Amino acid sequence: MESDNKTRMIVMNGIKLAELEKYKEAIACYDEVLRLNPDEAYALYNKGNALRIIGKDENAVMCYDKVLELDSKNTDSMYNKGNALCALGKYEEAIISYDKMLELERRDIKGLANKGMALIALGKYEEGKQCYDKAFELDLKNIEVLYKIGVWMSQQNRFDEAIQCYDKALELDPKNIESLANKGSVLISLEQHDNAITVLNKAIKLDPKNRNTLYNKALALKKLAKYDDAIFYCDKILEINPLDTQALHLELSIIDKGT
Repeated sequence: MESDNKTRMIVMNGIKLAELEKYKEAIACYDEVLRLNPDEAYALYNKGNALRIIGKDENAVMCYDKVLELDSKNTDSMYNKGNALCALGKYEEAIISYDKMLELERRDIKGLANKGMALIALGKYEEGKQCYDKAFELDLKNIEVLYKIGVWMSQQNRFDEAIQCYDKALELDPKNIESLANKGSVLISLEQHDNAITVLNKAIKLDPKNRNTLYNKALALKKLAKYDDAIFYCDKILEINPLDTQALHLELSIIDKGT
């Protein structure tokens, strides 16, 4: 009993450290527990989550696999394993993990949405859309699902329908930066550059350092032949990340246009 209490306290300390974004310290706590008991599933699961956040997805997958050896019906581990596999570009394996989860929790919206994302990454657009549709039917106000359907519509060049999805998401959350950024991108594709800039300005006001928003605004300004302004926003991106080759290439193309 005393050993169980000690283990629980160490794990809870790790969770508190993770909440403070001290992930390496959190992992050290989980490792301390696992030295005492290598089969402590809760420590393994939380270690996997912390590893995912610091970009060690392969190690995270190993943690989730160990949890599933101990508890084959742990749907949280199945879901997070799928997410880690997606981050590694292993979409087919991710889909297997999501499917195992959805066998147990058929109405899980995030599982359906992320399975849809993995299918689209494999070029299976219609199957991916079916997953999003199921998720949307379960929750008509799910912003994440609306956003992902919008992305799917954009990839299919169904721009008007994509804008409808982003607009629905923005009705629910007017400060949803990703929906604003992607709506701006779609408007550029429709050559509605002034409208795109109006939308992107809202996103930039919310987050002045959002890379996609800054890039899309630079692109729209280039299309309007406002070259100095476009270069200004490319420079903003390069201040954040001097190695952003896409922003650098855009700036060079603008300089060529302006000379």
